[in-house]
Amino acid sequence: MKRLRQISMIGAMCALSLAVTTAAVKAEDDNKMSVSVAFGRGLNTAGTAENNIVIPNTIQLKKGGVVHFLVAGFHQIEVYNPGKVDEDVVVPGSGFFINDANERFYSGITPAGGPPPSLPVTTDPSNARNRVESVAFTEPGTYLVICNVLPHFKDGMFAYVQVK
Repeated sequence: MKRLRQISMIGAMCALSLAVTTAAVKAEDDNKMSVSVAFGRGLNTAGTAENNIVIPNTIQLKKGGVVHFLVAGFHQIEVYNPGKVDEDVVVPGSGFFINDANERFYSGITPAGGPPPSLPVTTDPSNARNRVESVAFTEPGTYLVICNVLPHFKDGMFAYVQVK
């Protein structure tokens, strides 16, 4: 009988510990100040749709936090102010970049060139390789993030940053 009571007590303590740990993890998820996001899969197989992805596609962040976009390959980050959704992006009929400036919050490094307008697009692939671009979000809302490379966006390369 004493042994059964000890086993029951151990089971109850394990259940309580699990509940407290789960609550702590959930609270941490809701209060993230720094999030790393894969912007491209990094398969190094240019021209394939499986590279054109943002992981995760919904990013949750606390007001004042920073998203570190881990850019893998030839991609350009564009972030739009809250209220703009993927269907609102003005997609040109031709060309390689979208360049929709309406409600733009942040424009990332141009692949194979510097940040506009200070450095021109070049044939130097150094900026088209793996890099990190960090973006701060100081106001609450849901921000649209897209790849400005037209075929990548058409492949579904976009995500949302939810700032609480």
